[in-house]
Amino acid sequence: MIRILKTDLFRLFRSKVLLAFPLLLAFSLLMSLLVSNNVTYSTDEEIGWDQETGTAKYQDPDHERVRGGYINRNIDPEDVKEADFADNVTYNGTDAPMEVSITEDDGVVVSVTLQPGESFMYLTNDYEQRHVFTGLPDLFEALFDGLILFFIGLTIVIFCTCETREGFVKNAAGCAIDRRYMPISKMIVGFVVFVIYVAEFAIYHLLSVLIESAITGKSIFFRPLPEGDAGKFWGFIIVCVLIHMAFTALLVMLHELTGNRALGIVSAAILAFGILEYMADGAVYLLKHFFHILNGFNIDKYLLLQNIKQGYDDAAYHPQTVLILTLVYLIAGTVLAIVITKKRDVR
Repeated sequence: MIRILKTDLFRLFRSKVLLAFPLLLAFSLLMSLLVSNNVTYSTDEEIGWDQETGTAKYQDPDHERVRGGYINRNIDPEDVKEADFADNVTYNGTDAPMEVSITEDDGVVVSVTLQPGESFMYLTNDYEQRHVFTGLPDLFEALFDGLILFFIGLTIVIFCTCETREGFVKNAAGCAIDRRYMPISKMIVGFVVFVIYVAEFAIYHLLSVLIESAITGKSIFFRPLPEGDAGKFWGFIIVCVLIHMAFTALLVMLHELTGNRALGIVSAAILAFGILEYMADGAVYLLKHFFHILNGFNIDKYLLLQNIKQGYDDAAYHPQTVLILTLVYLIAGTVLAIVITKKRDVR
């Protein structure tokens, strides 16, 4: 087992396929640099605030632009609360002036004085214009959208199909090596590739944040996880890791069954980008709509990528169901790959 794994790792780090993902990230970073001068990073024109002078660009008798939002006069406070862009609205329904203070996440205090009948509509625009935001969910974002999933699939498929061209399988068959270890070794290689790609994406994201901060002059603000969410977040990351490993096991099993590179790449794309899940979702919809079968059945609960694509705090995320299905796929893919490898003739 150790000999096979050493050989696989040696072949992996000599392979040029590992360069595909970092080259894509480098190209994306370069493009962001080239177009940065044409990007508007603020909404000052929309909100009527001059960031340089710290004053309003225009005054409206019913809407006074102040630091942190608007003071509204002669407006029903309920109408203000229903506005899509109203993050927080405070109404002075007393007969005396009222002080309103809001402490933002970076410690800056927004203070206004409301006269009777006035309301203050707090906006996050000013706060967001001061910072470039990042956080742990941003560092691991590529785990949710299928990007790393696809490149792991691409790497594993090309890596596995190269072994027959390089004569590795025949050499292994000529030695006293238990071939059942070969798919396990490939799955370990898949985990190594996964760790490398996650680290590369985290570096790419941090470089993007640093570049945006340097270009715009904004400070970097690292958003902490909401209180009490740390365990839920790291549990979500573990589920994502298991999904990627189950995906690797299924591709290794497919390689052991067919040995076809083109089929492997197409399968990786179909699985990684959720095409198979969309097809399953569409099939269930047709059964419900035309045949009135499976009414009340929520298939999204059982679709892995649909569960994780919006993050750990999304209502569509069902961790127990996803964990069980992932372990089933992982174990089934591993066992089938070992059985197929043991029975396959070496040509």
